[in-house]
Amino acid sequence: MRGVRIPTLIPDNPASRYHDLLAEVLKANPSGPFRSAWAKTLGTDNDHDLVMTMAAVASLLPDIKSHVEALPSAIRGRYERNYLAWARPVIVFDVAGHGAWRPESIITGEALDALGMLGDLLSARQAEAPIERVAVERLLARVEDMISEVTAADDLDADSRAFMVQHLSRVADRLRNIRIYGRGGVEEALGRACLATVAVEDAAVQQGPTSRFARFVNSERYVAFRTLLQDAANIIGIAAGGFALTAGGTQAALPPAPPHSRSLALLMHLRVSSSAALLLAELDPPSWSPRTRVRC
Repeated sequence: MRGVRIPTLIPDNPASRYHDLLAEVLKANPSGPFRSAWAKTLGTDNDHDLVMTMAAVASLLPDIKSHVEALPSAIRGRYERNYLAWARPVIVFDVAGHGAWRPESIITGEALDALGMLGDLLSARQAEAPIERVAVERLLARVEDMISEVTAADDLDADSRAFMVQHLSRVADRLRNIRIYGRGGVEEALGRACLATVAVEDAAVQQGPTSRFARFVNSERYVAFRTLLQDAANIIGIAAGGFALTAGGTQAALPPAPPHSRSLALLMHLRVSSSAALLLAELDPPSWSPRTRVRC
């Protein structure tokens, strides 16, 4: 899926992102099979990848609905009546995908226009700017390069390699499909990775400098991994118009600190939810291993 095209500016609201995807589906193959139009838009011909990515596209619909429900009642109705039309391209994907149905018969101009208007309205109401394509592509290249390096590394044990590849792969997927997941999807992937680093770094402290955790945390590979996570948080924040803030509200870089404190600072920078913070408080680092999956 490395060949997928990322727009120059990626809007950070679900309505605009879904609108841009549907517009590209129409442009990709307006009179051809519906499934092939989606495949071209999403950059994959693999059936499994296509279905999984379409599931992510479908997740935009409840987000759009929640935004519409938050609008003033005076203007809400003009968007509510388009729910079914907006859902149709996802609902009929499997039914129409292998048949002769054309995208232009499924995606109506009226519904697409209404979706574009909603996206413009949400963009005007939110503070964060669109994410720049160049920043995303450069960051994705760095993450993919590190995945390749870690996969081929002979100085890491199997568990440590799996730990790093698992979290880097999730971040890469969110970056590769950022026009579906948006900035929040990337932050979620970074937050999961950061929760895992908190656990392993805490285990390194508690079990001592000769433990496998300490050796892993102090390795050059792990330091590069942590640096990339922090760089990614800063890049995505800057690309979307955000900044890391001190408690007093002034702009600042994340301060130097012991590894465990750096992970906590990154979590706060990512604005991880309170449920993730509760999970962090319940972790038992000494029993944690790189094979364990930490769920937010």
